[in-house]
Amino acid sequence: MRTARWTAGTALAIGAAAVLMACASSESGTPTPESSTSSAPTTSDGSSSTAGPTSTSAASDPLAALDPCALLSQTDAAQLGFTGAARRDDLAGLLRCVWASPGQSVRVVLNPARGIADTNTGSATKVEPTTVGRHAGQRVEESSGPGYCEFDLVVSATSHASVAAIILNKTPEACALAQQAVTIVEPKLP
Repeated sequence: MRTARWTAGTALAIGAAAVLMACASSESGTPTPESSTSSAPTTSDGSSSTAGPTSTSAASDPLAALDPCALLSQTDAAQLGFTGAARRDDLAGLLRCVWASPGQSVRVVLNPARGIADTNTGSATKVEPTTVGRHAGQRVEESSGPGYCEFDLVVSATSHASVAAIILNKTPEACALAQQAVTIVEPKLP
């Protein structure tokens, strides 16, 4: 009986040592990607279903160097009704920051890989051209349901910034909040 336990323990120790040695080994050289192109799944309308970067130009876009949480200071956020800290929430190549309080939120999203022409307005009830400061763009209402309003601003042909507000089932109020927030964010954009 003792021999069987010792053998199982020895086997376990040898296996653990092998795993640790494999994890500790390194290979010299420079890592390179297998392919310089990638394809994203497409939706039924032919648009890409992911929002991540599609080229190396995204890394060189001026938006890639910005922190979306720095575009609204704590004082700015307080003026909009948010007392808590911002929460960084990057997703699929999008640089995102969210401010929330009970019943409402504001989100700043920087997309260094897609121009405004590539935005998905979903089932928006209203999409209209707009200009905020020196940036042309569009105002999108209810693309994510009642109480959602978003301003998308052109930064370059291949990048854009979005400022959205949500106040459930209160689209006019959400648009007023989004308008206040985008007015603060816009001058800080390249």
